[in-house]
Amino acid sequence: MLDDSMAYHLTLSLDGWSNSRMKSIYSWNIVFPDRRVMLLRSDDLSSMSHTGINLAELVIKEVKKWGADRFAGIVTDNAANMVAMRRNLLHAFKHMVEFRCMMHAFNTCMGSLLGHAWAKKIVKRNQKMVTSVRASHLPLTELGMIANRMGITRMLITSNKTRFTSVHASMESVVRLQPALTELADKQPYLLTDKALALITDDMFFIKLKKLCYLLEPFTLVIHAVQSNDTTAADVMRYWLLLAKHISKLPSDSVDADFKAHCFTAYNLRHNEMVSPLCQLALLLHPLYRPAVITGRMHWDELRETAGQLWQSRRHSKAECRQLMQVDLEQYKLGDAPYNRLPLNGQLATLRLWWRGILHDNPELQLPSLALLLLDIKPHAVDPEKTFSLIGWFQSDRRSRMLNRTTTNLTMIKMHLMTSMVLGDGVLTPAQSVLGAIYGLQVKTSVSQGAIVGISCAIVVGLFMVQRFGTGQVGFVFAPIILIYFLCNVIIAVTNITRYKPSVFKALSPHYGYYYFRNNHHLGWVQCSGLFLAITGTCQSLSSL
Repeated sequence: MLDDSMAYHLTLSLDGWSNSRMKSIYSWNIVFPDRRVMLLRSDDLSSMSHTGINLAELVIKEVKKWGADRFAGIVTDNAANMVAMRRNLLHAFKHMVEFRCMMHAFNTCMGSLLGHAWAKKIVKRNQKMVTSVRASHLPLTELGMIANRMGITRMLITSNKTRFTSVHASMESVVRLQPALTELADKQPYLLTDKALALITDDMFFIKLKKLCYLLEPFTLVIHAVQSNDTTAADVMRYWLLLAKHISKLPSDSVDADFKAHCFTAYNLRHNEMVSPLCQLALLLHPLYRPAVITGRMHWDELRETAGQLWQSRRHSKAECRQLMQVDLEQYKLGDAPYNRLPLNGQLATLRLWWRGILHDNPELQLPSLALLLLDIKPHAVDPEKTFSLIGWFQSDRRSRMLNRTTTNLTMIKMHLMTSMVLGDGVLTPAQSVLGAIYGLQVKTSVSQGAIVGISCAIVVGLFMVQRFGTGQVGFVFAPIILIYFLCNVIIAVTNITRYKPSVFKALSPHYGYYYFRNNHHLGWVQCSGLFLAITGTCQSLSSL
């Protein structure tokens, strides 16, 4: 079951994937407000039609199972069946909001820019050269040796035509290796094909490649950044604005003029298609960006109307919606108390604490709850793709031909086994160690068995109570105790060895160890096993401390 303290404002992320055997696998993940992720289920839906209605029925059933009020939104990619599924889901649960996966959105926008003929030609020529050099080990090995001598550590990278960040990475690798490629073409041209040789010696090709890399670099950085666990809808809007600024400031001589006009058109089309009013509202409710949003081009009345509609869909009364739109938002816009202080930074945890602090001090306000709702929604569906990557590794032909359900069952068995081992080690080991230590009181005192058990229970309970302060604080308190323990061990050992048997140090010599096993045979190995058990017991005692 879900942990009640974090079981609200959940995000449901859903994605589909076809494996190497053309099976349609769908992964369902729940994302908690603190960005913990729980794999809800992973199903093989090859036997059913993947229409929006069919998928919506499965999602509605799962949402009802866990409690519809717990969920704040759903995030998927923008495939036609997923769009239809989201609409059917919102018809059933009007309080939920929908987001398309913003990682896919930025990737699609990047692909739209590369759809121009000028960019297509550069990408195609780059891929031909990379494929040609990597096709044989001779030029690749020689290129690697030249690159190492020049201090270039990374080699040529191939690209995936649906992952446009890999296209940029491939072009960057070629630009980075240009000196090494040029030397290879000058000294050993016979290792290269005619097409690769022609491209390497074409200075204009590298100039165009550098210009295209300059354009695509911010998109790659944004796509990597948006996949972060702490990404919010406000960050998505901020990234769109940063990319708009980058495109608008492209130097006139940096790219082809027709391509630059295409970039403006493609970006505006994708921006209008992908940026929702909720993203703009989330940016407004980010206290660090509030002044820029209010003085910018975003329409205040539209943002206020979006807030009212969202709050009304969450089944709040007309009076609460009116207070949100006419009182709370106006106070926030003017920067009046309690919104007149700024958070220390823009990190998700800090923002959540900032809004929670305002809500705690002013429980009658509606705006903090709305802001927390938008902060808690994770606007990308990267987690299902991680599941697909793991399933693909398990189900690859080189490893196994297990079905998806078999893989899921094995994963569950592994999870239960690991949990049992952690529980066993975490519960039994401290109790046994403490009990064994307290039993030492019977050597010099007449403490009863019941008293020993009671003292041990009190110590274990005390340890678990202070454990919540973290390993740093607990370690700070116990470090002097362990230091004294080690010093006592050293003093006792040196004193006893010096007084009674200094010759014990002969045991460190392999010479005596050899004769010990030769003379005692099987008995020597049995005694050695007891010694080994004593050493591991000492280590266990130290780890328990």
